[in-house]
Amino acid sequence: MLLLAIARLARSEPDTPVLERMVSMGAAIQNLLLTAHAMDTGTGLTSGQAMRSPRLAALCALGADESPVFCINIGSVTRHKPPARVRPAPALFFSDLPSAAVAGERSRRSMQRGRRALRPNRPTTRRISVPSSR
Repeated sequence: MLLLAIARLARSEPDTPVLERMVSMGAAIQNLLLTAHAMDTGTGLTSGQAMRSPRLAALCALGADESPVFCINIGSVTRHKPPARVRPAPALFFSDLPSAAVAGERSRRSMQRGRRALRPNRPTTRRISVPSSR
């Protein structure tokens, strides 16, 4: 199946900015791709110079205020691409922040020094760091 994503760039009712409409279209297309993937169907996007072709506009009978953005390809997967690289272990990117007990002790010490205390019921958070490439 081949679908064409078309953006209508003229003013609309309600008056929604073009950028907001483009973001909404991207989110809708991603949902379509994720749904197809969940159904074990291959998907992909195609764009480039062909999107600016007058022949494509004529073939799809596009209006003056309509612009093709990309093609959405949906179909059966006949072969898989080999992975481009080995995925790094999550431990290289994530680390746990101190536990609630440690945070509580720090909070008590902060209060003793007259500083603002941490909230005791604070959810566990994770710090993200990107390793340097060597």
